[in-house]
Amino acid sequence: MDKPIEPLRSEPALAWKLAVNILGKEDDSPEAGSAREEVREAPLVKALIATCDRSRSAYKKWDGAHWVLSILATWVIRQKMKPCCL
Repeated sequence: MDKPIEPLRSEPALAWKLAVNILGKEDDSPEAGSAREEVREAPLVKALIATCDRSRSAYKKWDGAHWVLSILATWVIRQKMKPCCL
């Protein structure tokens, strides 16, 4: 079972989802806590924030502040949901 999971380990933005939803760690476990921090520091998350175009409308498709925040919020909301609800 580890072979299909290995590619997921290479994307830090997926660390929390992997720990809690796939590996079954509790949300308040040390593993989930370190995974949450790994997501905060993930290059993908930092890139989304860095490319957020604040000079244009917040609703500019894909890189306006609204879009970037909605993508990040979706990740946070899904972290709060039970795996059966995803």
